[in-house]
Amino acid sequence: MTATFAAVTHDKVLGLLLGGALGDALGAPFEGRPSVDAADLAAEERAPSRLVHTDDTALTLALAEHLAQRRDAERLDVDALALEFARAWRAEPWRGYGSGTPHVFGLINAGVPWTEASRATFQGQGSYGNGAAMRVAPVALVADSLHHAAELGQRSAEPTHSHKHGQHGAACQAAAAYLALHSDPAHPLDRTRFLQDLARAVRSRPWHEKFDRVAELTRNGARPKHTAHALGNDASSLGSVPTALTAFLTHPDETTQTIRYAIQAGGDADTIAAMAGTLAGARNGATTLSRALISRLEAADQLHHLADQLAGHPITLPSRQGRVRGVTDTNTNPAVTRNEIIDAVEDAFRDGSATTQEILDAAIRYEAPVELQATLQRLPDRTFGHVRDLWDHLPDVPLGD
Repeated sequence: MTATFAAVTHDKVLGLLLGGALGDALGAPFEGRPSVDAADLAAEERAPSRLVHTDDTALTLALAEHLAQRRDAERLDVDALALEFARAWRAEPWRGYGSGTPHVFGLINAGVPWTEASRATFQGQGSYGNGAAMRVAPVALVADSLHHAAELGQRSAEPTHSHKHGQHGAACQAAAAYLALHSDPAHPLDRTRFLQDLARAVRSRPWHEKFDRVAELTRNGARPKHTAHALGNDASSLGSVPTALTAFLTHPDETTQTIRYAIQAGGDADTIAAMAGTLAGARNGATTLSRALISRLEAADQLHHLADQLAGHPITLPSRQGRVRGVTDTNTNPAVTRNEIIDAVEDAFRDGSATTQEILDAAIRYEAPVELQATLQRLPDRTFGHVRDLWDHLPDVPLGD
């Protein structure tokens, strides 16, 4: 578990959306530079001009709208999403799309199935770029678990990124957004556990090697230029998503500092800052963002509206176990039952008694839903002789079926 679990509030949902857009728009003027001077960035922050977003935010908006329109059904319709992405490009092709994107979206708009169009680049291997990761964060708002977030992230990547690293990047960013949303900014973020959780969600040796480097860099307080040299700052998924993670994990409680770090890493600055800003905004909420900067954001009104749609009411999604999972704007957990808890933690009592930490670890291994793990967080730090002893401290949890 990355930290004490927190409710996903409207402020966090809005923070996820605005943090990404702010990183994108602030980073756009610096895209392609090998590094970015702090004074130049400060001048851009003080400028009165409108903050115009790129394809990063344009496609994030398309995905968020797709999810918001599917409240009562399976949230992700990949066939429909492919068309919606292609239409977004056709409406605003000047947003700074990557070199392969016009070809893929042009084929989709011409009626070619996305399953074919997505393989029409890089000699049939498909894109391994960061285009899927840059737009993926809204899926974290409807996921019912860490692994479900990664799964939705990978599926959302398929219409444009058939290469495994393009899909892994989207899965990684979606899982990171899920963890950031459910982390409590009132408690220090456990960076080690955060990366361990990501490694569980993204099963790939090259990505695990990157996570190890991220851990080393954050532990040593690496500066942006060093991080870019160690991890990359290009438009590939492997060369940018870990850099965004490092920016966030270096400044998990300071969204503006996270964005600045990401931009100063240079290279694909807008996309790296968009991904990093998304994570920090999801953890810390929109109220921590500069009002002056938000007022300059081109898409601010649209993002506020989408946040209202996605977080104004409970968001429900049928789970794969047949139960309903949800994100609410309150501190009460969706119905967690004693039978569910027993299933999740029985392994901890296999040899007799179990400590609170052993119970929590068992729930993580079981991949229990976040609301169940949040319920277990209420347990005092002690040793329990039997699972039934938990109910003394969780008297409001119903028995269940």
